[in-house]
Parts: sequence; C-alpha cells; structure tokens
Amino acid sequence: MKHSLGFAPVAATLTKLFEVPAGHKIDIHTFRVNLGAATTKTFSLYWQFGSDASKKIYMSRNQSAASQDNPQFQGHLILQAGDSMWFDSEAGSTPTVMCSFDMYEQRKMNAFDT
Repeated sequence: MKHSLGFAPVAATLTKLFEVPAGHKIDIHTFRVNLGAATTKTFSLYWQFGSDASKKIYMSRNQSAASQDNPQFQGHLILQAGDSMWFDSEAGSTPTVMCSFDMYEQRKMNAFDT
C-alpha cells in the first residue's frame, strides 16, 4: 500500500518521524526536506535499527541547505518492523519533511531445508 507522510518538526529537537509497525516492512523511495525561511541551516536524518538502537545509518548528517532548497533522497531503503526514522535541524529553521513509501505485510520466512 502506498503512503506519503508530511511532518513539521520543531527545530533543534530530535524528532522520531515514524516507526515501522510490527508485522510490516516499508520501502522508502522519496524523502524531501525544506528548512523554510532560514538560510544555510543544517539538518540530520537517520535510520535507527529496531533490533539495536545503538545502530544509526545517516542519510544526511549536518547537511547544509540554503533557504527553500529541497535536499532529497530517491532510491530504495527497506526498513523492517521496529526500525524508525529520526530528524533534527538547526535552531532558527522552520523544517518540513515529506516521505513517500510502500508498506507491506512482513511474511514469515521459512528456511529452505524445512
């Protein structure tokens, strides 16, 4: 099932954008970030593993974005149940984030020898 979510996170506040629900996986194909009227502010966006919160994969780390730029990710990023996406931006920005993805029921996998 296709979904798009929009967020207006508070600047300078680490924000969990979403967590993949139990029994599902998602295929993210687009992330767009706009920092509003602020100029040359930075943001970070990362994927945190549900199975180990110490593991973070940064899509952007302190990336600079001039006013009204729309840095974006396009490709495929597969998240499993319990995985989450997090966002933070520099004080003085007015960020908005848009994410488009497909959500699938995560079916049980059987071993080949059973």
